[in-house]
This record gives sequence, C-alpha cells and structure tokens, in this order.
Amino acid sequence: MKITEKFAEGSKNAKYVEVFQYSGLATLDILLQCALSYKGNIQDVGESHPYVKAVKRMIELTLHRCLNINLYPEFLFKLSPSGKEFFKLCDFVHEFSEDIISKRKEDLKENADTEKRRQLDFLDILLTARDESGKGLTDEEIRTEVDTFMFAGHDTTSSVLSWSIYSLGKHKDIQDKVYEEVKRVVGDKQYVDCEDISKMKYVSCFLKEVMRHHTPVPVISRMLDEPCVIEGVEIPKGSFIDMAIHHAHHHPDVWEDPWEFKPERFVGDKHHDMDPYSFTPFSAGPRNCIGQAFAQNEEKVLIARLINRFEISIDPEHEVEHFIEVVMRAKNGIMASFKERT
Repeated sequence: MKITEKFAEGSKNAKYVEVFQYSGLATLDILLQCALSYKGNIQDVGESHPYVKAVKRMIELTLHRCLNINLYPEFLFKLSPSGKEFFKLCDFVHEFSEDIISKRKEDLKENADTEKRRQLDFLDILLTARDESGKGLTDEEIRTEVDTFMFAGHDTTSSVLSWSIYSLGKHKDIQDKVYEEVKRVVGDKQYVDCEDISKMKYVSCFLKEVMRHHTPVPVISRMLDEPCVIEGVEIPKGSFIDMAIHHAHHHPDVWEDPWEFKPERFVGDKHHDMDPYSFTPFSAGPRNCIGQAFAQNEEKVLIARLINRFEISIDPEHEVEHFIEVVMRAKNGIMASFKERT
C-alpha cells in the first residue's frame, strides 16, 4: 500500500511527518481507483496535482464566502473576484470528471465482453443504469454524481484517517489494543479481506469514537421544506439550518465524559438504546452519506495496514487544535512518527 511507503519514507527523512497531507492524497487515490477504476497517481504527484490544488482553493473560497454576508446572494458572488475564480475552478473540476467518464464510455464500447466479466464499479453502475422505460442517466447527471462522490468522499475519509493516527499516537494503551486485534485477525497477510473487516470489532469501536470525538463533518446544513417550530420559535419554510454535529457528539446530556476518548463506549449494545440522532458522523435520514459503508471499510483496511507495520507516536511538543473547514482539520497539522515494528 503506497501510503505506508510514504509514511516510512517520510519518517526516515524527518522524525515527524505531517499526517493530513499524506492522508488526503492517499484517500483521493483510493477513491479514484475503487470507485472509478482510474489510476490518478495522486500520491506520486503530490499536492501540486491540478485537481488537488483546485479542490483546496475551492474550499478556501467557500469559507471566504461563508464569512462575508455580502457574498451570500448567488448573483453577487458570481460578480465578485472570488466568485469568478471559484466558478472557473468548478469548470476545471467538471472537466476532470468528464474526461474520466468519457474514457470509460470508450472502454465500455471497445471491450464489451471484457466489461461483462469485470466487477462493476461506481462509474460503471452510473453508465449502465436504466429505469423501467430503458432510459439512462444524462451526461450531466452522471458527472454530478461523480463530482459529489469525489469531492465529498476523499476529504472526509482523510479527516478520519488523520485523527485516527493522532488518537493512536496519543493513547498508547488504545494503540496496543488495536494492534493486538489486527495482529490476531490479519496476522502477517499482505491484504485485508471482507471476513477480516467484519472480525475487527475493537477497530470498529475505535473508529466510531474517532468520528465522535473528532467529528469529520462538524456542521451539516439543511433547507426546510416546511415551517418548523423549535422551542416556541417558528422557523419559516426555505430557511437554512446549520446543525452542529460536533457539539451534539460532546453534549453531556447524551454522552458520559464527552471529552474523554473511550472506544469502549461503543462496545456491544451500549449505544443502541441511545437516540439514533445522537451519533451522526454520516448525517442521518434520507440525505445521509451514501458512501458510509465504503468509507468505514476503507478506514479499517488503512488502520490495519498501518498499525500492523508501524508503532505510531505523535510529537509531544506540537500543539494540536481542532480547526473547522468543510471537514475537521488540525490548525497546525498533526505531526506523527512511524517506527517500523520488528
């Protein structure tokens, strides 16, 4: 797995390496390969990759807009310098997706028999989907789905992976428990299969606690399709509501010792009696994350491969502070070391 080699190489050149940078490139590479069967070699190119640079800048411009009330109206934002830059970057991102889609269409035409035998990925399903009348998705609909999957699918997973590494390095006793389970389930195999994933119960609890304690998407927005009354205050239809998921995950009325990192709180059926909306790292309801199963399996595989190879430590002199962008990041990054196990 390339990310393990990157961490090993980085740790040879410096005592500590910044985790978010490596994680973001790796999760984008994995998403492109697994969902779109596209080899982007993102980790080799690094943060200078045009798509990576475009997405990073789009997030910066989105945050800039959120902090400037004058840019809230769409027509004013489009006229502003930041808006013009944003939509130019949107065009580039769309073109990147369209290029992947176009090449896959050609492959499907030229290799029809081979494609029938190959396991379908996310893009294949979009391209071959038909409704009862035999009508498929339009090019724009397919591109929109691909854009959403790529944009939302790698940054959130990168956040969870980065905070998982931080949590393993900070809590050595928990790292030992994760390592013991992975060693028992996976052993010295060079891969992690579906059966292994289902057996890693403590790793699952650990990842849930990471997503509770370091909520990957701290705030979720929704638009009301009908009026809503909250504590006697009527909020009109069409209003946008921001839900503070990170705060809900730390509410003392819901969680015992909310600011302590305790994977054991998810062991067995302990959390099953709780309100289903008390733990929503993937949102909830009809608009919840469609890729949550893929993301959770991906995280388990990544953690298993990393912990099987490395003993992880964090820089005790480096202050780590939550910083909310679109996803939960660390204000000054996360500095960690990866020591080869013997």
